[in-house]
Amino acid sequence: MEMRRSFDFFWEQANTELNSPGYGLIRDRFPGSEGVASIASVGFGLTAYLVGIEFGYITHQEGYDRVNGTLDTLLAMDRIEGFYFHFIDMQTGERA
Repeated sequence: MEMRRSFDFFWEQANTELNSPGYGLIRDRFPGSEGVASIASVGFGLTAYLVGIEFGYITHQEGYDRVNGTLDTLLAMDRIEGFYFHFIDMQTGERA
């Protein structure tokens, strides 16, 4: 139950608006910090999606689509000397 609920946080707290510049960004904490994602949450979420596929929480295609879209978002985001800002606006993908 703990593993499933941990997975659910990363799956449910992600920005899933397909045309959003912040697609795939995951909320830093819940409750609190509404609309603020963190690179740490995104990294843990990308790992959680693989676990979700292995345990049958989501299909391979659902995981692939979410990861692919998230990576597209990361490639489009601003970086300083290769590093992302830690806190990011979930809707815009800009520094929060």
